[in-house]
Amino acid sequence: MTTLVFVGPTLAAAEVAARLPGATVLPPVAVGEILALSRRRGATQIAIIDGYFERMAAVWHKEILIALERGIAVGGAARRRAGAVRYARRRRDLSRVRARHAGRR
Repeated sequence: MTTLVFVGPTLAAAEVAARLPGATVLPPVAVGEILALSRRRGATQIAIIDGYFERMAAVWHKEILIALERGIAVGGAARRRAGAVRYARRRRDLSRVRARHAGRR
């Protein structure tokens, strides 16, 4: 199982490595990165702690949904209001994905 953690100023990479041995620590996430990772094999969990949203485009919520549809567990934490809004939007869309795929199992 490969865990990828996007973290930046909120939490030090060394602290993430100490708490999650074996996790790959990456800089804050930007648009397109979750989509690119979901196309490669190996990632089973993605944690989004920090991401860009002022100087470049933020992660698109559809990227997160695509990763979820491909069986990658996605979670995150946010200190800022934008992160909370994105999480709420993801939860709403995730419930739609679950309803759509409920009969497939």
